[in-house]
Amino acid sequence: MDENRLSELLISVAEGRLTPQEAAGQLASFPYDDIGIAKIDTHRSLRTGHPEVIFGLGKTPEQVAEIMSNMAASSKLVIATKASEEQFEAVAEKFVASRSLIPASKSVIAASKAVIPASQSVIPALSRNPQIRKLGFEEASADDFFDEELFSDGTPRLTYFSAAQMIVFDDGTNVRKEGLDSGIEAGMTAVEISDDGTNVRDASGLVCVACGGTADIPIAEEAAITLALYGANVMRHYDVGVAGIHRLLSKVSEIRRADVIVVVAGMEGALASAVGGLVSVPVIAVPTSVGYGASMGGLSALLSMLNSCSLGVSVMNIDNGFGAGHFASLILQKK
Repeated sequence: MDENRLSELLISVAEGRLTPQEAAGQLASFPYDDIGIAKIDTHRSLRTGHPEVIFGLGKTPEQVAEIMSNMAASSKLVIATKASEEQFEAVAEKFVASRSLIPASKSVIAASKAVIPASQSVIPALSRNPQIRKLGFEEASADDFFDEELFSDGTPRLTYFSAAQMIVFDDGTNVRKEGLDSGIEAGMTAVEISDDGTNVRDASGLVCVACGGTADIPIAEEAAITLALYGANVMRHYDVGVAGIHRLLSKVSEIRRADVIVVVAGMEGALASAVGGLVSVPVIAVPTSVGYGASMGGLSALLSMLNSCSLGVSVMNIDNGFGAGHFASLILQKK
C-alpha cells in the first residue's frame, strides 16, 4: 500500500464506487500482513516512500516465492536482493501458477501451467500475461534499457538480473516515472564550463556508479539497478581501480557530471578516497568481499573507507550495493 493507492481507495469511497466495508477489507492487512513465515510491512511505502525489500540470502526458494507473491498483490514494485536463480525460478512458478499463464517472453525459464484452487488468492496485476525473463549484465546495462516506455505499457514483468542477483517485479504502470515524480528529475546532467574553467553542474538526478575491478561488478550492478528502478539516471564506470589510476583520471570529467557517486571496491578499498578527492559531491563507498586472505572478506576495504581522509565520503556495509543505491536516491530527492 503506497500513497497513490491509498488516495485512490479513499476517493473511491468518497465517490461511492466503493463501500466503507469494502475499503476496510482492502485495508485489513494495514499496516502489516502476517503470512506466517513473514510479517510484510505494507505501511513502509507511506512512511518512507519505498516499499519493503526482500533479502534473499538465508531464505528458501519457497519462502521468497511466498513473500514476493504476497507483496505483489499490493505493490507496484517488489525487489528481492541477494537472490539466487533457484529462488527466481520458484517465484516465476508461483506467479505463473497464480493465473495459469504462459510467460510471454521467449527467453524465459520453464514454468508449469499449474492451476491454483479458486479459493486461493491471486496476484491482481497478473490478470494480464506476465513477461518473465532473465537478463545478463550486457542487457541490463544498455543505455536504453530503463527507458520509461518499458515500464508503462501495462505488461507485468518478473525479471532476474543475474549480475546483480536481484529479482524485480513491476506491474507495468511505470514505477520508474513515479520515482521521477517523487523528486528525482529526468535527463542527463549538463556540464558547462564557466569563465574560470571550472565545471558547473546542473541540478538533475544523475548518479555515477564506479567500481575498482570486474569482480566488483555484481555489487555495483545491485546499486545501479536499484537507482534506475527508483527513477535516477545512472552512469557506469567499471574497472577503474587505483592499480591503474590513469583509467580513473581519464573519466574524471564525466564523473564530475554526477550529483552523487557510488564507489564500489574490494582489496584495500582505496578507490573511494581517490574519487572523493576529485569531486565536490557526496561519495557513497561500498566495500566488497573481493580480495585475498588478509582482506578478511571485505573488512580491510571497510576499515580503509571508514578512515578515508577525503571529505564527503560515507560508507555502506560490505557488499551492500542496494543500500548505496537507496541512499543515493534519497539524496537526489532532497535536491
